[in-house]
Amino acid sequence: FNISTSTITGAAWASGGNVNTKTQSGGGSGTLTAGLKAGGRQGDASPQGGNETEEYNGTSWTNGGDLGRDRFDFAMTGPQTAALCVGGYDIGSSPNTFVDCEEYDGSSWTAGGNYPAVVFATGAAGTQTASVAFGGYSPSLTANSFLYNGSSWTSTGSMNTGRGYLGGCGSQTSALAITGKTSPSFKVEEFNGSTWSEGGNYLNDNINCCASGISTAAIVFGGNTPPDTKEVRTGIYDGTSFISSVSMAVARDSHYGSSQGTSASAWSAAGNPVSSAATEEFTGETTAVNSAKTIDFD
Repeated sequence: FNISTSTITGAAWASGGNVNTKTQSGGGSGTLTAGLKAGGRQGDASPQGGNETEEYNGTSWTNGGDLGRDRFDFAMTGPQTAALCVGGYDIGSSPNTFVDCEEYDGSSWTAGGNYPAVVFATGAAGTQTASVAFGGYSPSLTANSFLYNGSSWTSTGSMNTGRGYLGGCGSQTSALAITGKTSPSFKVEEFNGSTWSEGGNYLNDNINCCASGISTAAIVFGGNTPPDTKEVRTGIYDGTSFISSVSMAVARDSHYGSSQGTSASAWSAAGNPVSSAATEEFTGETTAVNSAKTIDFD
């Protein structure tokens, strides 16, 4: 009769290429082999935002087109060649909180439709032409959500709880709002295109995490456990509950991360501590079925 065997390779974080500019609190999107990071600031002591953009090919980072304005604490979503940034903050500007959004085409940023609220530290999910943005500070915590069609925003159902500095991933019609500055900060909400409902709780209280994937197969990594413990923890979500996965090598919050990856493929780069230029790459657990062997019994 025939038998086959399986080889299981465990999930792992591995070292990737260093970023060119060490920053934190900017936007990250794309995938493991086509990532994008933009904006941010060079440390807590520097309240001035930046406009630098870098592109990742799975091995190294190269400089892309600069944002139209300096900004940090904004949401970003979409693939490397069609990304969207929403809102943000910059102490050096007047006003210092923005409604203007920007769109990236793989080489340069151009103006998109203005956001309906003056907000920063939001979450976002989806693509450049079909996205949802939610939460943030405006100037207090907000639960508002808005849909984007590539040119303008419309109001949709609000989250159950206002929150900022949260993780977001998924699509416009199936998104996750994960943890954030709220109470309790382990709460997760799920969006179906019009309304929000409670999802499975995250592994612990967390702000400033990164999230990637779809609402039924998401990965959440890093962040900060209040009052101020930088995280290495990784959680995998199946649409109902989280399980703990392998930890990152570097504890970090306010970091950059993929938004369009999967629970089996993601990246994280730079962040707080701002001394770190390191990128880490996540590969989920895999199972390979070996060739069947025939065994004869005489």
